[in-house]
Amino acid sequence: MGRRLTARDLVESRARAWPEAMTPTARLMIGLLRLGDLALANAKSAMAAHGLRLSEFETLVTLRGAPPRMTSRRPSSTTRC
Repeated sequence: MGRRLTARDLVESRARAWPEAMTPTARLMIGLLRLGDLALANAKSAMAAHGLRLSEFETLVTLRGAPPRMTSRRPSSTTRC
């Protein structure tokens, strides 16, 4: 895989090709999308260090956030059935 473009590279390239499209909102969105790419790449690297893929990590997060499982108790001698 080649070098990833920076947000600045993307903005400059787009500004040369389509200058009227480079509004402040477009510049902001390019920066935010690039930031999201970097965050995801960093997270994947951290998960890989533990032998996990993204789907496996998300499964663990879901299970950790789940409420405790209800367990059945044996009726005590004072419980009426």
